[in-house]
Amino acid sequence: MASLFRDLGWPETPESDEHHRTFQCTNGVVLGLYAATHYEPEFGPPTAEFRGFTLCVNLESFDECHRVYETLRRGVLWFA
Repeated sequence: MASLFRDLGWPETPESDEHHRTFQCTNGVVLGLYAATHYEPEFGPPTAEFRGFTLCVNLESFDECHRVYETLRRGVLWFA
């Protein structure tokens, strides 16, 4: 997957390493790639239904994280 983003011309950040690749996109967006196998010690192996995609959003505070979680849990999209 990392080679695809390199082929698209997205610059890889200096913070990338062999386990975690990050790419600087437009408008300040950073795309991170992290193999699902790194989650296995905590969450167990991916299930047959898991397709290897997890979306993560970094927020400013725990309170904001909790507010977004509760909004998404209710099935309502939230945009700041």
